[in-house]
Amino acid sequence: MEHRIEPRFNLRHPVKVTILGEQHITMDAEVANLSGRGLRLVASKEVPMDAPVRIDLKDSLLLGEVVYCQNIGPEWAIGIELQHSLSHLASLEEIVESVLREERKSRSGESRPAGSRPKR
Repeated sequence: MEHRIEPRFNLRHPVKVTILGEQHITMDAEVANLSGRGLRLVASKEVPMDAPVRIDLKDSLLLGEVVYCQNIGPEWAIGIELQHSLSHLASLEEIVESVLREERKSRSGESRPAGSRPKR
């Protein structure tokens, strides 16, 4: 009998994983299962324990830390403890672009005395 705090959901979904550090290393992986606190990835490469990682999943960005990395034949099972998540990134990008457009419009519409330079 499993004694987990949160339910775990099995799925197979491709993701991009970036190992954060002095040199960012990006690789393809697959989410095998997830819960509110973590997820299990399957990848072709080993990832160091305690490494901070960024996971790009559909319209979300997840940040976490590697808590285990086990060899399972030709692949590696990687346990990630989630620290932060951002979702609805496409909507956020639209809002930022809208704000920037409005800012550019307001700047281009500013009246300036003849011969003066635009503000920087």
